[in-house]
Amino acid sequence: MRPVTVAEVVAALRSGEYQQTSGCLYDGSAYCCLGVAEAIAGAEWMALNDSAGHYQDDYGSTAMTSDGARHDLGEWGEFLDARAPGAGTACVAHVLADLNDNGKTFDVIADEIEAIRERL
Repeated sequence: MRPVTVAEVVAALRSGEYQQTSGCLYDGSAYCCLGVAEAIAGAEWMALNDSAGHYQDDYGSTAMTSDGARHDLGEWGEFLDARAPGAGTACVAHVLADLNDNGKTFDVIADEIEAIRERL
């Protein structure tokens, strides 16, 4: 995978090119907001053959909310590791995953990414 920028992820989320899912990075046809970033970084997805139909990326990650899963994605990876302002000890990755999994649209999440970035 290649490093990606925060601006690239925001543009991809707003592009309308990606369908949204929750609970995993990619389910075979749709992505969570963190999975979109991996898709534009060039992730190769492998089916887990689990009952939920989840996929993992080529690093073996099914989620981006653990430190070990956030491999070198450049500026985007550094952004995910940052502590989200006003979220206690939660990193940005956790905040974005929560927004996605609680039904916020990609457009709303893109707005939140920009707001968080301005406050960092």
